[in-house]
Amino acid sequence: MGRKNAPAYGTWVQFRQRCRDKNAKDYPRYGGRGITFDPAWNDYEVFWADMGPTWKPGMTLERIDNDGPYCKSNCRWATPLEQGANKRNNVWVDTPHGRMTIAQTSRVFGVHKATLLWRHRNGRPLLA
Repeated sequence: MGRKNAPAYGTWVQFRQRCRDKNAKDYPRYGGRGITFDPAWNDYEVFWADMGPTWKPGMTLERIDNDGPYCKSNCRWATPLEQGANKRNNVWVDTPHGRMTIAQTSRVFGVHKATLLWRHRNGRPLLA
C-alpha cells in the first residue's frame, strides 16, 4: 500500500504542516504559537507505530494538552464531538452533572446553545 492510502496519512501530513509551514492557513494557531511535534514523528512509520494501535476510521488526532506538542504521551484519537470539547475557546460551566462545555450542556439538557451563552454572560441561572 502506498503511503497516501495508509490510515491516518493525511492526519500525519496535516499536523506537521500546521506546526512548521509558515504559509499554512492554520500555522498561526499551531506552529505560530509554539506547538511542535516529536521529531521522531517526521517518519510516518514511527508515528503509526505509536498511534496506529488505537486508531479507528473517523477519528481525529487530538492533543490532550492544547498547549503541548504532538507526541505519543500528549495525543489520542478522538471523535470530532470529543475533540470539540478540547478547544481553547470553549466556555465551561458547572452543571448538576459536573463541569461541561456550553455545547455539552446544550446536548445533555436540551437547551439551545445561544440561550445558555446568554444566560452565562448575563449572570443568569443556566438551567432555569
